[in-house]
Amino acid sequence: MPRLKLTKTNVALIKAPDPSGKPRLYWDTDLKGFGVLISGKTNSKTYVVQRDITGKTRRMRIGATNVFSLDDARTDAERVLADMYRGIDPKEKRKAELAQGMTLGAALDSYLIKRKTLRSSTVRGYRLSVKRYLDDWIDKPLMDITPEMVETRHRAIQEEVAERRQTQLTNGHASANGTMRVLRVLWNHAKERNPDLPDNPVTRLRRAWYPEERRDGVVKASDLPAFHKAVLGLENKVH
Repeated sequence: MPRLKLTKTNVALIKAPDPSGKPRLYWDTDLKGFGVLISGKTNSKTYVVQRDITGKTRRMRIGATNVFSLDDARTDAERVLADMYRGIDPKEKRKAELAQGMTLGAALDSYLIKRKTLRSSTVRGYRLSVKRYLDDWIDKPLMDITPEMVETRHRAIQEEVAERRQTQLTNGHASANGTMRVLRVLWNHAKERNPDLPDNPVTRLRRAWYPEERRDGVVKASDLPAFHKAVLGLENKVH
């Protein structure tokens, strides 16, 4: 691969796409492992770094030449190459940083965007569960949500709902279980994209799920007027 002293002028003079129709790397003569990758099909030119780590060649993208200045790209390249020299895989490091920063709110948004086949009612249900019972966790990194916190919140939701309704018809079991099922789904979705996340903390509830009785009663025709009146009288219009 060609070597070239990377200067602002020289980078600008490199033609893109490369006449060969294939990607071409120009390595800097001053900083080993730092270069510019030229596309063979578009006008894209990208600063990259590359080095072998534990027997494997690892290449990292710094950024497009029309976005990053040469000086900034070289500074970033020196930092990444220094990590590589110490045996730190920059891609694994970036994954870990992403995992550290992923919040519950970001996981919810990501899940709902990716799952395009969800019904609108399901989307509303997910958002409602998180907002109503996990609102104070919205901006909390997933890494900070522990199994102990999940267990405590699960119990608190049940007690809150039961106390608020004060009726045998609603004991809070479904609300507590449903909220934690939502959290479990969001966590699994986030972990698929950030393997460095810990195991799903909702597994702590393996033996702590509340029993939920299946309701199979039928409203008789003669009871419909009373049923309708009772439904309209519910405090929560969604319910």
